[in-house]
Amino acid sequence: MVTLSFVLMWYGLNVAFNLLNKTIFNYFPFPYTVSAVHVVVGLAYCTLTYLFGAKKASFGRARALPGSPAWRCGRGC
Repeated sequence: MVTLSFVLMWYGLNVAFNLLNKTIFNYFPFPYTVSAVHVVVGLAYCTLTYLFGAKKASFGRARALPGSPAWRCGRGC
């Protein structure tokens, strides 16, 4: 149920994002500039989120579930 909620939320936000982009392009027809601004704003948001400690960085190695093929191969197959 939680996964379905996240998928529906992602879908709804993605539709809203695309409609917003179409509206922006009616007044400002420069898609590369709009995309660059999206990347810069996202980078600034993520950087500030990590710097202020609202989210911990997860750059470490992902852990496989015990007993899974990835877990067995990580231990020498």
